[in-house]
Amino acid sequence: MGTRHPLPYAFAKANTLLLEDDGASLVLWAAETTPPGALSEVNRLFDVDGFEREPASTLVNRIAVAYAGAESSAAIVVGEVESAVDLSRLMQDLPAVEDLLEIVARDPLHLCELAWHIGNRHLPAAIEADRILILRDHVIADMLRGLGAELREIAAPFTPVRGAYSGNGAHHHEERQYQLHAAQT
Repeated sequence: MGTRHPLPYAFAKANTLLLEDDGASLVLWAAETTPPGALSEVNRLFDVDGFEREPASTLVNRIAVAYAGAESSAAIVVGEVESAVDLSRLMQDLPAVEDLLEIVARDPLHLCELAWHIGNRHLPAAIEADRILILRDHVIADMLRGLGAELREIAAPFTPVRGAYSGNGAHHHEERQYQLHAAQT
């Protein structure tokens, strides 16, 4: 069957990303200069199995070869036109980059305990398998350190988990608090 490249060529080229699908797994290749928002969007849309880094100069050539080798230039243009709506949606839905705290735990149970403490304070949080992301807050950082968490300040796209009461008229103070904080930064 050969390797397919599911990302639109223009998006792959503009963000120095190559997503390879060999029929068994999806591997995402990125350069050190790849925007974090583009990585986040690809991970949101595709179930990526592996991630590899490659120098930008090498990856740019690899992208050109990958897209030129599979189809003729005319076929690529037709594919781009057909997926133009999807590409514009990719660019609209990228979350803003925020100043965040990355929280890493000793083990999965510790991560659950830290998530409970964060949730108990009604803080917006992006909960992942190996970390939690929250907006920077020195008071919460001190509490988490006291609970044994490893913290790192980062700037990254922030897509917090929606709460149980989101959108039904209850507990609007949590969402409003996040909106106010986001507007101030």
